Amino acid sequence: TKLDPELTGELWREYYERHGRGWLTVVSGSMMPLICVGDRILVSSVSPENIRPGNLVAFRRDGNFVGHRVIKTEKDNEGLLFFEKGDAAAAVGTFQEKDLVGRITVIKHESSFLRLDTVTGNLAERTYAWWLRSMKPVIRRLYQPSRRLLVYPGKAASLPLRAVNKLLIHACRFTWSLCGRSLKKAPLQA
Repeated sequence: TKLDPELTGELWREYYERHGRGWLTVVSGSMMPLICVGDRILVSSVSPENIRPGNLVAFRRDGNFVGHRVIKTEKDNEGLLFFEKGDAAAAVGTFQEKDLVGRITVIKHESSFLRLDTVTGNLAERTYAWWLRSMKPVIRRLYQPSRRLLVYPGKAASLPLRAVNKLLIHACRFTWSLCGRSLKKAPLQA
């Protein structure tokens, strides 16, 4: 049986409001290689003032939930304005404080949990964000709009671009291994 997406969304929102957190399944590759299609993310309630650049958040856009990284915040007439970007996306978008659902605190990849709500996980999240920012000039120089940078690494790409893709994938694996010890203690059910 297939549930109506609108009903499913309402049930999820009710559960989230009652418990302050809820699991979502990832359906796009915009956060690859850190978060892959099919991974599950735990979204936890958070005050908008506590969101910092580098944090992974979930927000609403056109009736859907989107999970991206916050790269900048500003105040405007309607409150806080968040600038966001998927790690694998080229474009930067914005969303208002009222559209914020919560912060992504856990990523479940296969049988591993990456907890971003621990000291080690927070450090890994910020290190990964810093590494992506520092690679931006290299990526800009090598990236051509007709090629997909992260979604299809190595496919129809130049040798330097494939090397950058491999570095990104290794950085992601390092992030997972850095938090590996705290993952096994994760008492969360997905």
